[in-house]
Amino acid sequence: MKNKHIASLSREQREKVRFKAGKFFKKSIHQAEIARKLGVTPAAVNYWHKEWENHGNKGLKSLG
Repeated sequence: MKNKHIASLSREQREKVRFKAGKFFKKSIHQAEIARKLGVTPAAVNYWHKEWENHGNKGLKSLG
């Protein structure tokens, strides 16, 4: 089954995806694998990881 493109998700759903990524970051899972598992681009995961490193889960919260 193909993953739903992240742009078609609501803001709350996108935030949940980012928090899932945060759980993977804590487990030291490679960013490329996280991108595949979540159906997002590696660039998005890289950006989220930087925010997570600098601000923790607060960096993954929706700004909207």
